Parts: sequence; structure tokens; C-alpha cells
Amino acid sequence: MVEQSRIGGHITGTINHTFIALIPKHSEVGSFTEYRPISLYNLVYKFISKIISLRIKLTMSTYITLEKYGFLQDKLIHDAVATT
Repeated sequence: MVEQSRIGGHITGTINHTFIALIPKHSEVGSFTEYRPISLYNLVYKFISKIISLRIKLTMSTYITLEKYGFLQDKLIHDAVATT
């Protein structure tokens, strides 16, 4: 299934569906603003997206210059403040 999504370039069917759950912020709720929404993704979708992000990180490090901190593995945007 993961290989099929890689070859096809998209995730199809119920794998791509997301459920939204509303979690109350307090015990007494009166409106929608007192709920906290969370997204519940399919487990296979999480696997596929993680694999894609790991592969992108490997190739993007060759295209991003060393002055860029926010998008490289093991570097944080906060490191740029220390070097300037």
C-alpha cells in the first residue's frame, strides 16, 4: 500500500479520511468555542506521510544552504540567533 501510494503519487480511498473529534475544554460547555478539535488520522496515512517526510529530509539537505536553519535535520531556527 505504501509503495502503491509512492508510485501513484497520491493516497486514495479511506486511508486519506480524517475524523474530527471535539474535546470539551471545561466540564460545562455552552458553545463550540469551548471545544478543542483534534484530528484522528488513519494509521497507514501516518506511516506514509512519515516515510515521505524522511525521504524529503534526506534530499532537501543537499539543496538548502548551511545558512538556513529551520528546515535541516538536527538544526533549530533558534541556532541562527546564536550565530549572528
